[in-house]
Amino acid sequence: PSKRIERIIQRRMSAEVERHDNVRKTIGIIIMAILMFAAILLIRPFVVSILTAAVLAYLFHPLYLKIESKIKKPNISALIICLSIIFILILCVIIITNFAVKEVLDFYTYSQTRDVTAPIKTLLMKISPAGSSTSQITSIFDQAIGKGTSRMFDSISNTIINLPTILLQIFIIFFVMFYFLKEGTTLLKYSKNLLPFKE
Repeated sequence: PSKRIERIIQRRMSAEVERHDNVRKTIGIIIMAILMFAAILLIRPFVVSILTAAVLAYLFHPLYLKIESKIKKPNISALIICLSIIFILILCVIIITNFAVKEVLDFYTYSQTRDVTAPIKTLLMKISPAGSSTSQITSIFDQAIGKGTSRMFDSISNTIINLPTILLQIFIIFFVMFYFLKEGTTLLKYSKNLLPFKE
């Protein structure tokens, strides 16, 4: 009878320990959710940058593991990956910006020196000889071209004005990606340990 009582006590104790463990994990998840919600409120302007960094870290994590296995230095491995990606991103932005600025300036110069609506006017004159309707349509085209050119210049100006913000976004991507590459496995294991159910 004493052994039976001991087994009952042991089962109750193990059940109690497991219950406390589940409660601890549940509380951990609740605390993590609250902290994540508070963090989202603080970093809401940078959510896109952080998600971008997380996706890039996930995609390039196998390459990070290969480099780290060769040089045996996690910090340098993550730094190599991050610098390479940031360099490519900046290079793409510079190329696209230069191309867009060049095309806008070329179009603006062309529109100032030549009548870009001349082919449209000729076509309209052939289709509809009425001068009033033709002049109205060509006037609409002239206004549309002017507004389009103005909007393109405004977009370029806004990009230049927002350059500090863009640089800050790039820095956040670099920092978060570096951390996720280096500590991603540890974070994943910690998150699994907080789950209230077993694998």
